[in-house]
Amino acid sequence: MIRALQSPFASLLCFLAGSTTVCAQGTIQFGFEEYDVGNTPPYVASSSKVGSAGTIDSILPFEGQKYLYAIGGTSLNSPDGQLIQSFSFHLFAPKAPFFSAIAVYVAGQRLPTVDFDTWQRIDGALTAPVQTFGIYEINLAQEAGVSLFAIDAVEFATVPEPKAFWFIAIGLGAIVLSSRSKQSNQVSL
Repeated sequence: MIRALQSPFASLLCFLAGSTTVCAQGTIQFGFEEYDVGNTPPYVASSSKVGSAGTIDSILPFEGQKYLYAIGGTSLNSPDGQLIQSFSFHLFAPKAPFFSAIAVYVAGQRLPTVDFDTWQRIDGALTAPVQTFGIYEINLAQEAGVSLFAIDAVEFATVPEPKAFWFIAIGLGAIVLSSRSKQSNQVSL
């Protein structure tokens, strides 16, 4: 038998503390200031690199001096491993001489028109939570395929993995068993 905590109050407190960390929706905000220029952060699942004000002349920094740049596309993982439910980030697409229009896809969904040479906020929600999603930019002109872009000021709203329900159920069961055990000990005395 599982040994429960001595006090039902302590069990309840432990359960509540655990459930807020396990099942609460979270928000993750990050930029790229702490990474060296030319490196790929661990939660980036592609060959995208951290750039700064002097890396690519056509990309202006957004917040701070560093950003993540990609040619064609990049994939982002949730830094804390939780499932991503919605996202927000800023995107910069420099205008190249042979680009007339681009299409940007985030998690497989095409975004409305994207402006060149300006940072713009991109917000969205996913139809189902995912751990990784892609951001891809395609040049719609016939002369070239992929294009350069940068992102910064990323924010994810995360949800717990489905198995969090079982942690809550086990904690609640331990509280119930603990209080029943104490009641039966008091009656038999």
